[in-house]
Amino acid sequence: MIPLKDETPVRRTPFVTRTIALLNVILFLVAGATGLHRVVERYGAVPALITDPSMSDRKVATVEEERVIRGFFGEEYTETVSRKVSVPQQPIPPLLTLITSMFMHGGLFHLLGNMWFLWIFGDNVEDLVGHGRFVVFYLVCGVAASLSHILLQPDLVMPMVGASGAISGVMGAYLRKFPTSRILTLLPIFFFFHVVRVPAFLFLGVWFLLQLLSAGGDQGVAWYAHIGGFVVGFVLIGFLARRRFAMGTTGFVRTGIS
Repeated sequence: MIPLKDETPVRRTPFVTRTIALLNVILFLVAGATGLHRVVERYGAVPALITDPSMSDRKVATVEEERVIRGFFGEEYTETVSRKVSVPQQPIPPLLTLITSMFMHGGLFHLLGNMWFLWIFGDNVEDLVGHGRFVVFYLVCGVAASLSHILLQPDLVMPMVGASGAISGVMGAYLRKFPTSRILTLLPIFFFFHVVRVPAFLFLGVWFLLQLLSAGGDQGVAWYAHIGGFVVGFVLIGFLARRRFAMGTTGFVRTGIS
């Protein structure tokens, strides 16, 4: 499912959402000009370096992996194999990569996909909490998402980059505050595409379920970061979005949620 737009209007211009998207695009272009792979290694969040800072002093580390072996008659068994991998050399303390990694992307489609989801859901959440609190919310969700990934895969030496953890938090907040908002969605059915309007709770619920089903699969995707960011965003928005009231001619009238 590909979201095309949501039908919930906003009251104010989403300056922060647009700034975050622009910053991600600029940094991607700069990284591409200077060597994308090198920048990802230098500023991506490497779980092993964060859980074991002493590893920063090594250039090569030995990692153990489980490999599934299929026998002649179809039986399966696992064996543990060791291999040596290069340890990324980073110019900043590993903990700071929890922030820098949120603004790095590994490829053009990775960037475009993340920024599109931020564009669809970010403006409403920013409108809900205000510009300043949205900055805090976004960063907290991003860091929490990275920590979720690191907690469950602490020995990985592969750098993690991307804004998807923070954006997952935005989507979790959207689900909690705008569950019945309609999402205009491009839906592939067999070999044809259909444009349908689905409630946010259905679209985001299916998306979250797919993350749960995919967790533990392809290590090239930080599924646990998506899950952790989404849950933290869903919970955190309850503390940041508070109802405001203003005095009207007939008493107190609710002017909205901010």
